[in-house]
This record gives sequence, structure tokens and C-alpha cells, in this order.
Amino acid sequence: MKKLIYIFLIGCLLFSCKDPYGDEIYSVAEQNPISLSLKNGVLSEDGEVVLDKDDFTLWVEILERADLYDALNLSGTYTCFVPNNEGVRSFLDEKGWSSVADMTQEYAIMIVEYHTIASYSLSNSYFPDGNIPYMTVSEDYLHISYGDRGINSIYVNNRALLIKLDVEASNGYIHTMDKLLPPLEGSIYTNLKEDSSYSIFVDMLEKTNLSEYLNTVYDEDENGTTIRYRRTLFAVKNSTFQSHSINNIYDLASYLGESDTSDAGFRSDDNLVYQFVAYHILTNMQSTTDLMNFTVYDDGTEEPSDDVFQSKILNTYYKYGLLSVFNINYDLYLNYSSQTGKGIQLVETDWNVKNGIIHTVDNILEVEEPEMANVIFEFTDYELLAEVVGTEIYRNMTYGASGYINLSKNQVGVNNENVTDGIYDWYQPTATNDSYTIAYCLMGSDAIGNNALYKDYLLVDLGTGAWLEMETHAVRRGKYKVYAAYYHYINGDGPIGQVKFAIDGENLENTLVSRGDRYDDGSDVPQGYRIFELGEVEFDVTETHTLRLFSSSAALSGGSNSDYMTWLDYILFEPIEE
Repeated sequence: MKKLIYIFLIGCLLFSCKDPYGDEIYSVAEQNPISLSLKNGVLSEDGEVVLDKDDFTLWVEILERADLYDALNLSGTYTCFVPNNEGVRSFLDEKGWSSVADMTQEYAIMIVEYHTIASYSLSNSYFPDGNIPYMTVSEDYLHISYGDRGINSIYVNNRALLIKLDVEASNGYIHTMDKLLPPLEGSIYTNLKEDSSYSIFVDMLEKTNLSEYLNTVYDEDENGTTIRYRRTLFAVKNSTFQSHSINNIYDLASYLGESDTSDAGFRSDDNLVYQFVAYHILTNMQSTTDLMNFTVYDDGTEEPSDDVFQSKILNTYYKYGLLSVFNINYDLYLNYSSQTGKGIQLVETDWNVKNGIIHTVDNILEVEEPEMANVIFEFTDYELLAEVVGTEIYRNMTYGASGYINLSKNQVGVNNENVTDGIYDWYQPTATNDSYTIAYCLMGSDAIGNNALYKDYLLVDLGTGAWLEMETHAVRRGKYKVYAAYYHYINGDGPIGQVKFAIDGENLENTLVSRGDRYDDGSDVPQGYRIFELGEVEFDVTETHTLRLFSSSAALSGGSNSDYMTWLDYILFEPIEE
């Protein structure tokens, strides 16, 4: 019921012109809910003023202008970032408005949505140095950064200083701040274009036609479902280009040794200039928090070290362009070289916009083969899958406990069709197995999702004789140990749900047992999230690869679908040093 109320509230916040709860009696939070706390103030048990009602009268006016005052008195869970009167007045001055009444109701709704996270009550202990992982009601992210005074200098979106933290209302937390946050508007491309210090790079985006890719915020699929895109751009300022004597795209072509400088040439993915620009783009959203996440499940056996050296490889929009990310004693580097001790650093970070995020780099990113590092191929990391699943669920940490989307054969490809015709290539030998399926699963706050990347899995339920095939992202040439991250279930009758893996037609040595696995001494492998070594591979060239999964469970005739069910998170390619 709580989930239904939340979904209804979101719809009302987005579309209604009238406070949905103003004239009706619903379950209202007891004692002091958020709106009432702001309007009347908050006193401590000792009678000291925690929130002075006179400091937030303008924010209360905005809530009332949006007709959402009563909505934040509902019984539920919310986190609200609330600007004081001075912060609201400053914003009104920026807009040339004399009062809250000058803003439209629609704009007031946008403001309230952007300052509110629903379904989660977040104290400051949940604030990362980067994007808060839970979306606001407007389906955007807020960015947290820390100044020199630590908890006494926390900023939101590099703009608003948090003044009072963790003011507890009966239905959530209030965090007060000195400025109002303008709602996000515009795409990566339009925001960059408005800043003249990026004009050279903007021209390159336009001439390669990659500006169109970075300008798309929303789209609709064939069923009319709205899709929202989120991407990442590593932007280069004019001054950085000019330090390399690059003043325009033609100078860049000369710098890279590209002879085809025609309009058509710049838009060809064989062109070095096109590859260079595409190399600065990631197809998913990576805040600094994401970039610094080198999480590979630790079973507790790793020895702690004073020195931090972590690395991973990301795929860029240029299909064969690999970008390495290194954490060297908590300094972030792109394409770090252990020989020179240098790499590209981010000088401005986490510029959130409607379709993703922008980071500014301190040097140009030339396409190069990075040093060996961990490569994680997540089974659900496909832009097309995000379109099929929908942005309401896909990697949406605020969705709730769990969400399951069964993927039809039309969506994923069927029998021996080419992998690129869908997301996955799915083969089943007979029509009798049509009940078996695969699904996208977002576990949200469910314990199964605790260790999973983005808290999601590909649920593989193939059946005897079936297989599922997909194209991985590009993997750097080299030799690797291969691991599968998955969720293991106990089964008292012994091993079932056995899955074999093959890469480019070559079977990996070990079979994953997703249910009822046992140690050599016969004892049960505990239920929970696990990493399992599949074998070793060696790649002679940097390229994409074909990964196939097939059921090898025996003696399961008459078994239920759950006998074959496997919760898959990612494949890890761990470099073997020789």
C-alpha cells in the first residue's frame, strides 16, 4: 500500500494543478510532519529553537504556490532540502521576480520536486562525496561535496551550503541551506553550448553530429513509453585545447593525423576526430561517486593496506575506445600511466543536467590502449535494455523493494538471430520450454540487492538445452581470470541450477552452481552474494566478445522453473600478471 501511495504521490506532484490532499482526509503523519514543522517551527525537548518559523516563510509560500503543502504532511518518508528566506530571495532576484507569486505554479512544482527525495529518510550520514544515489521526485540527482571544514561545510550542487542537518520531522528529515537550487533544465549539449569556455569542444560535437546524441533527454518507444537518457561527458575547455595549439576541429585533425576533414568524414566512425570526440562520452551516467566505486565483492580475506591502488576500465561511446580509471591514494586519474606516474584528472566535477553529467578534464583524452586493469561486464549494462525496461525501474534506487520486468523474445532476440538484432540472443530447443524466461530485476532495498552493482540482476531461467548469448563490451587484450558475481541459494537436495559459460565458443573450465552448491567437504555453501571463478582466458586483440550461458543441470526433468533460476550480476575479468 505504501508503494501505491508513493506512486500516486509522484503522479500528483508531476501533473496536478491542485494539492491532491488539500480537501481530503488521508493518513497524516502524527506530531510534526515536514510542512507543519516549517510553518510553525521546531523546538527541542529543552525548549530551544531548532527551526525558526520566520526563516522559512518564503519556502512555505513556494509549497503553497505549488499546491503541495499538504502533500508533505502525509504519512510517509521524505528527505527535504529547504532553503532559508535569504536563499529564496536571492533566487527571486536572479530571476527578476519580486515575490513567489511571480513564478508559475508549474515552476513552483519543479522546484519542490527537485528539493524532495521520496521514500527515503536520509540523515547526513548517508551523504556521499558525489551524487546522492537516490533520485529526487523530479527524477534527478543532487550532488554533495565537502569543504575544508568537513561536516560543517557540506554543499549541494556546489552551490548551497547546508546550515542545519538532520532536523527530524515525524515523516522524514529536513536539511536547511542558504540557497535555493534551480531545477535542472537542458541537455549536456545545450548546457555546454551556453558556456563560451567550451566553444571549441561544442563545435567538435556539432561537426561530428555527436551533439545530437548528447542533446536527447527523452524519447518514446513504439508503445509510447517515455524513455529518459543519462550519459556522461568528459568536457575539454578552450584553454586546454589551446595549450596544444588546437583552436578548432581542423587543428585537432592535424594533431591526430586525420586527412579527411570533410563534413561527411567528421561524422564517420572511422574518422580519428570522430573517435576522439566519442572517446570523451560514456553511454551511462557516472558521477565521481560512481567513478570511484571499484567495488568487487570482498569476502573479508583481503589484507588491509595503507596504500590505495585501485583500477578499472570503462567503455566509451567509441566502440573500441577503452578508458581506464585509477584511484591512487584517493586521487582519481583517467588513463593513468604507472611508468610516468601521470594521468588525466578532473578539475570540475558533477555538473548534473537533465540527461546526465559533465566532468571537465585537465588535458585532452587521446584514444589509447590503457594499462591492464579490472574489467567488469555487467549483464544489464545495455542502453537498449534501459529503453526496454523503462527509466522508472532501470537502476532506479528509489523504486522500492523490488521490480521485475520479464523480457520477451521479441525484445531480446530469438533462436539464432544475430545478437545485435536485440539485447540478447536467446535459444530454446522446443516450444515446451516457452514458460522459461529471462528478466531484469531491480532489488532496491531487498537484501538480495545489497552487494549487487546498481542493485540489479539479470534473472536467467533457461531450462534444459537452452542458451543465452550476448556481446560483451570491448575488453583490452591480455590474459585474465574470469569470475561471475551472482546470488546463491541453498538447496537441501544438492546442486541444481548449474550454468556453463563460454567466451567466443570456448567453454570456461568451471560450472557455476546457483542453487545448492557445496564445498569439497560436503557442507553447504551459505546463501548470499558470491564471486565464483569460472576459468582463464587470453585475448590477442582489444575487441568485443561473444559470451554464452547454457544450462548444464542434469536429472531435472519434471523440475520447476526455479530449478534453473540464476541471479547474475556481472562478469569480472581480472588481469593475470606475468
